[in-house]
Amino acid sequence: MHPDMVLNRVTENLMVYYPPAFLQTFYITGEKSTQIELKTWMKERNISLIPLSDREQRQWATSFVPLEPGTIICYDISYDSGTQYLLEREGVKFLSFHPDALLAGGGSLRCLTMRLYREN
Repeated sequence: MHPDMVLNRVTENLMVYYPPAFLQTFYITGEKSTQIELKTWMKERNISLIPLSDREQRQWATSFVPLEPGTIICYDISYDSGTQYLLEREGVKFLSFHPDALLAGGGSLRCLTMRLYREN
């Protein structure tokens, strides 16, 4: 499974994630592998995590395309209303559409999108 099916960055300090995928998490460097607790590790780096439900993970909620920090392109079926509310409260804007034919091929939005280059 691709990492963007369980974790994705919305802004520099905000990510969505699927908690069951991180029951055992390791920080790996060239020299060693250290087990970490993801929420604590992210908090120490001023990154907030918004958890996703099983249903949201199955509907590719982490596989969005970040158009710019705080604006994401996503499927209209991806988020539960509670999660969407939490993201909107953080200032996130959604450009959503229904995936009809995309789901038939089994691909997710991020996997089917070319890399975006920004001028900043």
